[in-house]
Amino acid sequence: SISGIITTEEDNFTVRSQRIITTDVNAMIGKISCEGDLFIRGNIEDGAAVSATGNIIISGDVRSGTVSAGGTLLIQGEVKSGTETSLEAGGQIQCPILEGISVHAKGNIYADVIANCSVSSETGSVYALTGRGLIFGGDVKVHKSVYARKIGNMSGCKNSFTLGSCPELEAEEARANTRCQKALEELQYLQEKYHLKEKDYQETVYDRK
Repeated sequence: SISGIITTEEDNFTVRSQRIITTDVNAMIGKISCEGDLFIRGNIEDGAAVSATGNIIISGDVRSGTVSAGGTLLIQGEVKSGTETSLEAGGQIQCPILEGISVHAKGNIYADVIANCSVSSETGSVYALTGRGLIFGGDVKVHKSVYARKIGNMSGCKNSFTLGSCPELEAEEARANTRCQKALEELQYLQEKYHLKEKDYQETVYDRK
């Protein structure tokens, strides 16, 4: 026999391992990392770190800490904290309230309120269409679209949106810029070492044979 939960994938039944934690997770418990799915019947507190290769479900709030799921991340409570709190998922992220945190998902991100967050979706969209359906403050980068009932608030906070974002291309651009900077630094070094001026080498043809 195999213990776990039954899921369906492309009309096939699969048994996935699942770990269940029935208490709050805090710094005293330490870092939690597991294979398969993880179900936490409590809160994440005091900077605790939680990760799982599969899906993660949290029935309570995330007050401070980092949560990383290989699949979907579902938080039934609220996430209100500082910049040290981050959520990451290889699938989608669902949470009613996201406030003042870093959120990164490969898939879609769903929330009632997204306030003053750094949000990015590699291949999906951001949805704030249920409840208050509000996005205000912070930075939102998505590959597809942003859907919200309302954007901004009366305080006039800054809202930054980037559509069509592709992290892979951005990373390649950063690497290319780094290579160019190193080449310029090497050129400057050679100029200073051999007392070269631009006219001394700009028409020179180099043969690598």
